[in-house]
Amino acid sequence: MKAILLLGEDSDTCSTLQDVLRSEHYHVVVAPCWVVAARWLRKVHFALLVLDDPDLGERGEPQVPPDAAGAMPPILALSGHLHAAALRGGALLTKPFGLSEFLDAVRALARQPAPAHRPHRSP
Repeated sequence: MKAILLLGEDSDTCSTLQDVLRSEHYHVVVAPCWVVAARWLRKVHFALLVLDDPDLGERGEPQVPPDAAGAMPPILALSGHLHAAALRGGALLTKPFGLSEFLDAVRALARQPAPAHRPHRSP
């Protein structure tokens, strides 16, 4: 069973996406913030990070903590901003999107091989 990390602040959205992913037999871990997500990324190999970040469109890219960068899986970014960027060979779904479109993106990205692990180097 592949593990997916779902990072998002909106508990209703996370709960819905978690239910959908579990119904497709994914193991889902929900993190409400990057601090919690970084802890999970250091412990578990995830096939995918689903990022529901309302500020992504303004920043243009996820703000990945340096200590978690080496363990990052592909990212599926969910955003209402058309100009938001998806990183690391991931994808972007603009809101609103359908559940079938969401699951198609999850399946495609979770099949990708994990990026090579790069040890973290402190500055």
